[in-house]
Amino acid sequence: MAYSEDLRWRAVILYSFMGVKLGEVEALLGATRHSIRKWAGQVVEPTESPIATCRRWREEVYDHVRRYVEDHPCFYLEELQASVKSAFPKLPNTSIPTICRALRMDIKLSRKVLQKQAREAIPQELEDYRYRLRPSYNFQEQLVFIDGTSKDRRAALRKYVWSL
Repeated sequence: MAYSEDLRWRAVILYSFMGVKLGEVEALLGATRHSIRKWAGQVVEPTESPIATCRRWREEVYDHVRRYVEDHPCFYLEELQASVKSAFPKLPNTSIPTICRALRMDIKLSRKVLQKQAREAIPQELEDYRYRLRPSYNFQEQLVFIDGTSKDRRAALRKYVWSL
C-alpha cells in the first residue's frame, strides 16, 4: 500500500524523535511496523544508494589515460583497460563502455582522431620492428605471423581497433 509523504513523516517523528512506542504509532496511523522502521531508518541512518557512487573518474585517471594514449598510439581497448586496472586497482568502473565514454566525452578523443594519430606513428613503429628483427632475420621464409585474436574467440568483440 502506498502511504503519503505526510503520513510517513508523522510516523518517523512520532517513533524516532518523540519516543512513542512502535505499537502505538502502528495503531494510530495504520502503517505496519516494518514500514515505520524502514522510514525511520532512512531518515535517522540513511542507507547508501547505488546512485551515490561517482560515475566519473578522478582527474588523475584521465591524466593516466591521456599519457597512455600518447605513449601507445596503436592500442586495443583491452590493453588500456588493463593499464587502468593496474594503475588504479580500487577504481570500480573500468569497463570497456566506460573507457569508450571517457575517451569520447571527457578526453575528447574520437576514433577518427586516434586513427589519424596512429597512422602518423606507424612508420616509426615499423622502423622499430625492423630494428628489433635485424639481428635474427636471415631470409623471408623465416617469418611467421599468427593472428592471436581468434584463439579465445574474441575476434567478434574486436570490431574496431582504436588506432589502425
